[in-house]
Amino acid sequence: MTTHTKTAAFHLRSVGAVKSTLCCISVRLWLATLSLLFAAGGACAASVYRLDPNRQSHPESSLGDFSFLLDAPAGRHGFLSTRDDGHFYFQDGERARFWGVNVASTSVFQSDETIDNVVEVLARAGVNLVRIHDIDDVSGVIDYSYGDSRHFSEARLRTVDYWIERCKQAGIYIYLDLLDYRSFKKEDGVPNAPALGRGAKPYAVFDPRLIALQKEYAYGLLVRHINTYTGLSYSADPAVCLLELSDENGLFIKRAKVADLAWPYHHDLELRWNGWLKDRYGSTRQLSSKWTNADGLHALQGGESLEIANVRLPSLLLDARWDRPYRSVSESPARVNDAARFAYLVQVNYFSEMKAYLRHIGVCIPITTVGSEDVIPDVRSISDALDFVGTNFYWDHPRYQGAEWRQPSYFSDANPIEAMGSHTFAPTSAFCKVRGKPLVLREWNYCWPNSYRAAGMVEATAYACLQDVDAMLLFTYDTDDRYRFLSYFDVSHDPSRWSMMGPMAAVFLRRMVAPASRVVDIAYSDDDVFHYSGYLSSMYSASWVSRVQNVFFNQSWQPDGADLVLSSGRSATASYPGTRTVIRTNNRYEGNHGPVSQATCSYRSGYVVPSDLTPAGSFSFSGELFPAQSNVVMDDGWRYKTRAVINQRLVPIGVSSDGGHCVGFYDPERQNYVFQDLDEPNALRAALDGLHRWYNVPDDHYAVHRDRFVSDTGEIVRDCATGVLEVNTPMFQAIAGRLRDAHTYRDTGLLVHSQSDGGAVVAVSLDNRPLESSHEVLVSMMTSAANTGQAARWVGENDAAVQLVKTGTAPVRTGGEPILFPTEVKLYGRPVASVYLHGGAWMMLQAGNQCTFYCDTPQVKVQIAEFYHPTIIEPSLGGAETALSPDVVSLLPGNAFLTPKPDDMVHLDHG
Repeated sequence: MTTHTKTAAFHLRSVGAVKSTLCCISVRLWLATLSLLFAAGGACAASVYRLDPNRQSHPESSLGDFSFLLDAPAGRHGFLSTRDDGHFYFQDGERARFWGVNVASTSVFQSDETIDNVVEVLARAGVNLVRIHDIDDVSGVIDYSYGDSRHFSEARLRTVDYWIERCKQAGIYIYLDLLDYRSFKKEDGVPNAPALGRGAKPYAVFDPRLIALQKEYAYGLLVRHINTYTGLSYSADPAVCLLELSDENGLFIKRAKVADLAWPYHHDLELRWNGWLKDRYGSTRQLSSKWTNADGLHALQGGESLEIANVRLPSLLLDARWDRPYRSVSESPARVNDAARFAYLVQVNYFSEMKAYLRHIGVCIPITTVGSEDVIPDVRSISDALDFVGTNFYWDHPRYQGAEWRQPSYFSDANPIEAMGSHTFAPTSAFCKVRGKPLVLREWNYCWPNSYRAAGMVEATAYACLQDVDAMLLFTYDTDDRYRFLSYFDVSHDPSRWSMMGPMAAVFLRRMVAPASRVVDIAYSDDDVFHYSGYLSSMYSASWVSRVQNVFFNQSWQPDGADLVLSSGRSATASYPGTRTVIRTNNRYEGNHGPVSQATCSYRSGYVVPSDLTPAGSFSFSGELFPAQSNVVMDDGWRYKTRAVINQRLVPIGVSSDGGHCVGFYDPERQNYVFQDLDEPNALRAALDGLHRWYNVPDDHYAVHRDRFVSDTGEIVRDCATGVLEVNTPMFQAIAGRLRDAHTYRDTGLLVHSQSDGGAVVAVSLDNRPLESSHEVLVSMMTSAANTGQAARWVGENDAAVQLVKTGTAPVRTGGEPILFPTEVKLYGRPVASVYLHGGAWMMLQAGNQCTFYCDTPQVKVQIAEFYHPTIIEPSLGGAETALSPDVVSLLPGNAFLTPKPDDMVHLDHG
């Protein structure tokens, strides 16, 4: 065996009936571990490792113990608050960042022993925040046996108390919800209570009785109740650091219900709507005038009158079209845009009222609520009234053709790194980032059975760091020992996700990936916000390169701390008198419902340049938006007159074939890009060109052509064309996605030559030193995992093209198979390990001169480089009680301790 670096080579085989605890193994997901001497302390604890999800109720995330990331006890720095820079800070001035999980519903109400075990496992996975979710349902802290929903179960409250105490002592903070799935009752004084459903969505945000009941519950839970173990109310305990008013509730997220609410709530809300219209317009005559477009079409229907308060409230279904039918009661832009403004105000009033009450009773921590992650008026209502924005992200969430949560379900099995759309992690999370407000991903997941879950864990962590997200909470961690198989959201028994939790905790909490060096403001005027049609767009893909956030203003916006301003282009009424702005007007309406304006955003921003409405045609580009000498067919739209542009010493962009018109222009003096009609993909190109021109950011419009995006820090490379994500920082290296294509990318940092298809390989420094000089390094590789008997079939060409035919059951399998050609891993040109494995999972932890290697597949040849200083130990099959050197760590009864010799092959036979 010849290598450039001496290696320790050996075969891993299953250890058979050495101990009775291992005799009943009937699955192929085996544990095979090489333990080599390592010093006590550091990231790897001298304890029994419990990595196999088929043998453990609550398996460990990693060989490494990441509890060193926690700062126990939680609350020692005082209460949490926010600052104008848009981040969390403790009372003593230290900035806070959280890496967490959700524990929900019945998973909360477990035995003290289970809670003890889970808290220890979470701490060793680097978790410093737990969101205790859905505790107001029928199995939660409300005692529904009284016939109402106004009494607490003292026994269940004691369980929540215990969670808070155990987490607090471990250094884990608590995030609490107020209204999740409470079932309001007639005996609560709630009319037609059964029709409201769990959580009274969206009734709870506007009905006075429901709001009063929420206040009563909040006082009882947060102030009146005293924790059995801490002696503090929840409101007086700084370990309880974040609070959520309601879970996924409101008029926007439940917009499909708005036009068809239950009695008497629909009547009450429609009266409120008519009162708001009367205050805004004064009379039916004025309303009719405002709701009439340039073609004379009326949105107000015959018989509707503000005087008799019967103007119908439309649905708030979100439509991507700009040209919805004007006469339609449910879709008319005038009516729907006003309804969006009304819904925003209803929500702001509710949020403000609840926040004021909570402050009055002594709750001082940051407060949020959660609505839609794709509706700007919803995001703005939260950011305007509350302390931080909480949102969700799910990749490959299960979809259904019939009743939800009943099989069959459908998924795409798409590699998230290949995806170019705005529905990927960075654009979706950036969509909810508002300047001056912390952003919390309070639920996120790459859902089973998607095969690229491990790659998704790396993607989310890297871009959360780039976007400087304040908290990440994986949804969800199931504590119930009865379920040791894979499910859509539970990560506790999924090696694909859970094995990445500890290493990614170190990356996120220690900021191993730098935040973006440049900030892009996506600017929404008041009219932009309430032009109610599809909001999430490819503009937000700039978040793959730089930090992206929304800013809201009335009529005029200048850059204020941002490096580039990108106008949303949703109306004609905004002005941008500053510099380094991409100005565009895709909608030429004055306000939200007309008439058509000649005074576009560019005119209001100081550019008096004539334009014409031109048909679709070919335009020639010279290096802005498109490569030089490109001829691109553009749709019909408003274009500037080329001669007028040149006469004003502006530089035309995209000149028509006859030379008479141009798509836009560049202003060298104010350094602005200016357009009339420019769709979102081309607005992204313009933003990238600006970042490149003004700040020498690596990417420009070529990134869109190559489907390859490099962060402005240079640390993240997203190659959508090959489906490979690379992260290259001093203390963290990763390659994720389609691993077979990854080895062509780099000759420094992390180099992976893999025979496996999809997954992730990561190398993390655990002693806060660069990987090149670190004495504690974790290197791991994870592919995918499946249930036994899991089955799926291809059913079509769409986003839900795979049908999950059978969910399968335990045991969990990673499908690892020994092969003749290895996955080779190198760091900075030096070999780390060669593992002759297809699929499966392995980890290697170096601590000082010693290392520990774990592989979940038997009979796999492994070569460990001398770079990691393996220490020779005599073989033993004696198990945990065998007399070994005090420095030797016993991993599991029956594990073998090998004596590898450089360039030799050692076989570990069955006992």
